[in-house]
Amino acid sequence: MEYRTDGDAGDTWEKKAGSASMELPRRYRIPKSLTLYTLMAASVNGVLAYGLPLGIGLAESTATMVTVAWLAVIALVVVRILRVGTVVAEDGITRQGFLVRRHHLWSDVHEFELTDRKVVNTAYGIQVGSRYVVTVSIGPQRRRRILVFLDERAFAGLDRFQHELNAVAALWEQRRQASQ
Repeated sequence: MEYRTDGDAGDTWEKKAGSASMELPRRYRIPKSLTLYTLMAASVNGVLAYGLPLGIGLAESTATMVTVAWLAVIALVVVRILRVGTVVAEDGITRQGFLVRRHHLWSDVHEFELTDRKVVNTAYGIQVGSRYVVTVSIGPQRRRRILVFLDERAFAGLDRFQHELNAVAALWEQRRQASQ
């Protein structure tokens, strides 16, 4: 099996034998650097939530209620953001979005694709976007779905990311063959 990329043929990663052994379930969540970025943004919003109601002349009791409500919304958003990710398990892949969790059985996954975007997005010195995007084709319509946070940011190096992706693809092949 090969991973298709949008780059040159030299960018294609081939599956290596023996890479199917992995401890399951594997959770791919928001990277630590991006967690710090999220918490920093929440802190800035928290300061605004405190100062803005008072700055626009609301009564103190109303300003307090607005501030508490806004801080509750910020906390809820941060918790939801920290839950976003991908889980690889024995029976399939679970994609946890901001609001919805979707589980896909291995038999419903038709293809893995790795795309090298050749660009890394940063904000304030923190890598906020992945260079490599892993997608899968799901269901009879073979709709492309991104495996969120299964990317190079979660690993110490590109070799470890490649090894992990090879292990996931080998597991997928093994489970698909067993179900046929």
